[in-house]
Amino acid sequence: MIYRSPTEAYSRILTYKYAFLSHVVMALTIHLPENQRVCFTRQTANQTLGNIDSGDLPETPLSSYWNLCNKDPTFCILFENMPETYAFNKKTKAWKKLKIDPKNKNRKPRIGRIYTVSPREPEKFALYLLTKHFAGSYENLLNVNGHICDTFVEAGRLRGLLEDNEVWERTLREGSTYLNPSQMRLLFANILVFGGTERCVIDGLYLWNMFIDHFYDRRCTEAEKPSRIDRALALIEKLLLTQGRNLGEFNLPSPNNPLINNPDRALDAFFFPHNLNDDEMDETIDVSIYDRAQLNQEQQNFFNLIRASVLDPSVNNKLFYLSGDGGTGKTFLLNYVIYKLREIRQKVLATASTGIAATNFYAGGMTFHSAFRFGKDVEPGVIPSIPLESYFGRRIIEANVIVIDEITMLNKTVFENVDILCRTLIPQFKDNPFAGKTVIISGDWKQSLPVVRESSAPGAQVAASVQSSDLYKKFEKHRLMQNMRVIPSEIQFKDWLYSIGTGQVGDSVMIPLAMRVNSRQELYNFVFNTGF
Repeated sequence: MIYRSPTEAYSRILTYKYAFLSHVVMALTIHLPENQRVCFTRQTANQTLGNIDSGDLPETPLSSYWNLCNKDPTFCILFENMPETYAFNKKTKAWKKLKIDPKNKNRKPRIGRIYTVSPREPEKFALYLLTKHFAGSYENLLNVNGHICDTFVEAGRLRGLLEDNEVWERTLREGSTYLNPSQMRLLFANILVFGGTERCVIDGLYLWNMFIDHFYDRRCTEAEKPSRIDRALALIEKLLLTQGRNLGEFNLPSPNNPLINNPDRALDAFFFPHNLNDDEMDETIDVSIYDRAQLNQEQQNFFNLIRASVLDPSVNNKLFYLSGDGGTGKTFLLNYVIYKLREIRQKVLATASTGIAATNFYAGGMTFHSAFRFGKDVEPGVIPSIPLESYFGRRIIEANVIVIDEITMLNKTVFENVDILCRTLIPQFKDNPFAGKTVIISGDWKQSLPVVRESSAPGAQVAASVQSSDLYKKFEKHRLMQNMRVIPSEIQFKDWLYSIGTGQVGDSVMIPLAMRVNSRQELYNFVFNTGF
């Protein structure tokens, strides 16, 4: 028996249509000139390759539209409006004018819709905006009142469709007054990756040309200058690669020996950032504290376990969870482990659930989602598509150790999907958790839990936490007890705060007399004991 509400039942009785199509929609795509997608079949692969080598690229609706505009300069129909009066013949790869019969009552109107383009692709996004607002070939779009623009971004800016880079110009100009070349390169890379919006597309080439002399050490001869500039480009490329981007996306020139064309060198630079020569460092890394560090017994025991799990094939357990209260040295110990493993050429993938936590690694830290190529929405069992031979695929495959800090804020779905991803990329070890890699997770469960969207249930965050995963039960638990931050005179105060935080003192808290002030003057004297 099917239940119908009164409103739905009335609509059914009167046979109202529940769904109908008013228009025929033709989906259109945007691509840069001579950058259309090429499809290969087993039967025509050789012929297609021959056509590409000879410069004969297959026509697309957009390229055919450009050809039509070149033949007739007065053609003024927007690309998006072409399906209304024209039809694209897939056999001849050309637009043909429609013969519309006004007496045909069953004919549905046709409209075109262009797939949106992300601002992360500046040139393509600028072409998308230009195509939606102006008719003509791409050569005409680049011609703005007689000025031939070098890029579509420049054309979009001159036509008023995009805002200029003034805010980023001012940022780089201010930074150039006090930042060193290494810091300027980092600032520039961050602007390229995170500074673009739908109204402000970053013109990377313009900013590069304007501030090029601030991206390298200018204490050099004219003969050395080209090599310094080339090295600066290579180091900027390295910064972009960690975010999954490259120089070509921002219309920047490629260095003579680009990392993107040399995955072995790119991976070596990623896994061993402090082994580069001093003049190739992309940031100042002080590693001397790890050379002279003296671990307490708890920390030393944990380091010995990790080292054995990496170097000794007979060790079965390779999953470790490191916990401890604030001040017990979790982050320092993780950095020490990473540094010492890199010293013996072990490849460590250092990640954290948040960007702020990732910056706590001494070098080479990145967010968990960025390292494993996850998007914002992650479904159970659904892993990102990462080619085995790609830079990102090899980075995961070749890593001997995976470190995940602030694990308490990570959703268990993402955590479990990484296990699936590792087993998928390394099928010969698919029966082992994380494909047999040593995995170190760290965090304090008294801190933030994962954010659960649109859920007010009290147990939703607990259910989404890694602690609720069956995978978590396989980790060997280690807790640091010795607080390295607290001085002896404050141990009692620390213990008192801990008892409050863990709910050991009940609903009411008695503040010790030694911690009370009885007047405003006493409070002033305590807070400002050195005077104004």
